[in-house]
Amino acid sequence: MRIFTCLFVLSCLLSSGARAQDTPVPAKIVYRDVALRLNGYGEREVMWMDVYRCALYLARRSADPAEIVRTREPKLLVIRVLTDNAPADMPARWRETLDAELTAPLFRRIKKSYRRAGTGDVLKFAYLPGKGTRFYFNDRHVLTDPGYGLMESLLDQWLGARPVSRNLKRLLAPATG
Repeated sequence: MRIFTCLFVLSCLLSSGARAQDTPVPAKIVYRDVALRLNGYGEREVMWMDVYRCALYLARRSADPAEIVRTREPKLLVIRVLTDNAPADMPARWRETLDAELTAPLFRRIKKSYRRAGTGDVLKFAYLPGKGTRFYFNDRHVLTDPGYGLMESLLDQWLGARPVSRNLKRLLAPATG
C-alpha cells in the first residue's frame, strides 16, 4: 500500500509542475487575417503524466471528426509541451506520418525541432487553402508544406479511426449542444 501512496504523490507532483507553466487556451485566434475558433482541446497523458496539450482551431466549429479531417478549410493545431521527459526520438506514428508527407530535408527540420522541445514549448501546424501547411516552433516558422496532405495526416492521428487517444479525440471534437 505504501508504494501506491508514493506513486500517487509522485504523479501529483509531476503533473502539478507541468500545470504550473500552462497558459490558458484562448477561445479565438486570428492567424494570417483568418479568425479561428477553438473547437476543442485536451491533454495527452501517458502513464499518469501529461505529455502535451493539443488545441484545435477551425473556421467553423464541428463535432464530426471525419468532417474535420476531410474539409480543406483553415485550421490550426497548437501543441504545448507539458514535460521535459519526452522520448529522445519522436513517436513512431508521428515519424511515419511526417516522413510520408514531407521531403527528406523538411522531415529533418521538424525532427530537429522535436528533439529540442521541452516544457512550455509550442508547436503549431496551420493550414490555409492555397497556402499549404506551415509548421512553427515557438512562433518561429520552420517549414511550409504545399497542399493539405500534412495537415490531413496530422489530424488523422487524433481524429481518425485509430486515434492516439480516444479521450483526446472526444475532447478535440466535442458534441455541440
